[in-house]
Parts: sequence; C-alpha cells; structure tokens
Amino acid sequence: MELQSEFGGELVERKREEVPAVPERPDLEERAEGLTMFLDDVEITSDSLYKEVNDILSESLRTQDLIVDIYKEPREYYHEKHKAVTSKQNGLVKLYKDIADIAKSKMKTYDRQQEQIRQAEAERAAREAEEIMRKQREEAAEKLAAEGRDAEAIEILDRAAPRVTTPDVKLQPSVGGVSYRDNWVARVVDPDAVPRQFLMVNEKALAAFAKATKGQQTVPGVIFENDKILSGKR
Repeated sequence: MELQSEFGGELVERKREEVPAVPERPDLEERAEGLTMFLDDVEITSDSLYKEVNDILSESLRTQDLIVDIYKEPREYYHEKHKAVTSKQNGLVKLYKDIADIAKSKMKTYDRQQEQIRQAEAERAAREAEEIMRKQREEAAEKLAAEGRDAEAIEILDRAAPRVTTPDVKLQPSVGGVSYRDNWVARVVDPDAVPRQFLMVNEKALAAFAKATKGQQTVPGVIFENDKILSGKR
C-alpha cells in the first residue's frame, strides 16, 4: 500500500512496512503431543517397533527443518529490528557509561587524596601529642630530681612512653548522596601458587583433546569415553 505525505513542499511516496505475522501451527503441536505420548509408553522389544520409532525419529528431523523454514521470515525480520534497536540502545548507554566511569575515577582520585591528607594530619597530631607527653615526663623528672628524689625521676624517664593511637581515617565523600561500599576483588599474581580448590578444569580443552586423539592418550584423573551419536535419516 502506498501513502503520500508532504515534506518540504514536495510529495514523497513511501510504502507502509509489512510486518510478518508469527505463524501459529496447532497441528504441529498436537502431532508433537501424540508422538510424545507414544514414545513415553513404548518400549522397543522387536525389530518392527524399532522401525516404527526410527520412522518417528525421521519425521521429527524433517519437521524440525519445516518449522525452521516456517518461522524464517518473521525470525529474520524481528532479528534485524532487534539488532538495530539493541545497537542504538547499547551505543547510547556506552556513551553515558564511559562518562560515569570517568566521573567516578576522578571523584575516587580526589577522595583518596583527601583521605591521605586527613591521615597525614592525624599522624601529625599524634606525634605532637607524644611530644607534649614526653616534655611533661621530662619536666616531672626534673622536678623530682630537684627535690632529691633521683630514683623516682629515673623511673619516670625509663618508663615506656604511652603510645598515642592514630585514628583510622575513613574515606568520606565530600558530597551528599555519594557513598562507598566494600568491593573486595582477587588479582592473581602467581598462578602456580593458587591452591587447587580455586582452580577450574578446562573441560572444553579436554573434549578437544579426546576428539583429536580418539581417546588413545591418557590424562591423569580423566577417563575418555566414546559417547556415540545416533543420527537418523530425514
């Protein structure tokens, strides 16, 4: 169907896009239910039953091809539309994700700098407090010595100076609404030293090795089996 619309003073012809309907095939669904019920109840005990089941296998394989062909047009149509929408969405999301990552990085850098400044200030205050207490001890010892109480003066000087605990400075965002939460991560620095319970068997590599060697070469802790695949005739 052709429509006409006016744009910029000119008549432009455009076709309305025809959206393919998603096929409904109740006949195939009913047939599948009947075949499933038969296979659930049957036990192959003779060559004739074996042939009947083989015929069902062949029908199943042919019908799979038929279904794929039936849904080809709508599947390709919606797949292209989905790809186009998803591509546009992901492109815009990535732009703003990159912006968010840059903003977070700069904020974290600033917050770490402020944390270092606060920590340095806390350590400086602790050193000043220790210096004040040291002078107080020396003054008390001098006073005792002046009174002839030398033993007590020496005891004060020999006494271990009390340690001022430096406060544990926590990273505090400078803007309301911004917060940090713990996010512990693991970075492997020596793969050979990682304990066994944290290792994963590469089953894909083992499967490829089994196919390449046809199970003729051994691997400790692994058994290679020939799990044959039955293929039927369409």
